[in-house]
Amino acid sequence: MKHIFYAAIVVTALVPGVAGADSPTGQNISTTAVSETPPDALHFSANASLLSDYRFRGTSYSLGDPVTQASLVASHESGLFAGIFASSLGNHPIYGTTEVDLFAGFAQPIAPALTAEVSLYYYVYPDGNLPVSQTNSFETTVQLTGDFGAFTPKIGAWYAWEQTALFGRDNLYLFGDLVWRVPDTAFDAKVHAGYTNGAYSIAADSTVVDWSVGVGFRPLPNIRLGLDYSDIGGPRVDDYTDDAIVGGLSMDF
Repeated sequence: MKHIFYAAIVVTALVPGVAGADSPTGQNISTTAVSETPPDALHFSANASLLSDYRFRGTSYSLGDPVTQASLVASHESGLFAGIFASSLGNHPIYGTTEVDLFAGFAQPIAPALTAEVSLYYYVYPDGNLPVSQTNSFETTVQLTGDFGAFTPKIGAWYAWEQTALFGRDNLYLFGDLVWRVPDTAFDAKVHAGYTNGAYSIAADSTVVDWSVGVGFRPLPNIRLGLDYSDIGGPRVDDYTDDAIVGGLSMDF
């Protein structure tokens, strides 16, 4: 639910010279730039992944089960983009077996080595076990991504306004990421921290902090093996909010 790794695909595709990085969930993103595409051309990026768990913002949306995921993003040199992401969920008691995210937005450089993005996401659960209005929801985001050689920092905010699926409440999520691509090697490392305030919090006071660290290795430029450690504050529930080590294999197309 509420993935962000395709946002980095968009930044990479729209801004020549921005190298590929990785999301807090352990997903790798495309490293294909479009500096040689003709003006006004569309660029398509795709990714497929196998993960030992679907962890996002510190919680498991597959309840500890392995998942398969895929995404497709179409980006235009004007800065506009749109795409779709899909993931299996195991057999979630609320969301069912499948998640589909639809998203669109705009990304552009605003300074040397700095790109801004605004976008809107709609989360769909085709076989959820509750009415659509109680599962499907919207969320919007503003993000800044830097490109400083081997280091790719990112900060941003996600906001979901009051909706039925959020029990009439809203939610704010603030995060910061840092990816380090180890020079002259196929390895990378990353850290992530996030703060939730609102409906998506698992804590009684509606605020919670999550964090993760990870390493990755690319045997080929479009294939990444990753290993992440993820944790979150608040109450512990096995295979949901406990800490976890997540392994993954992903391929860019």
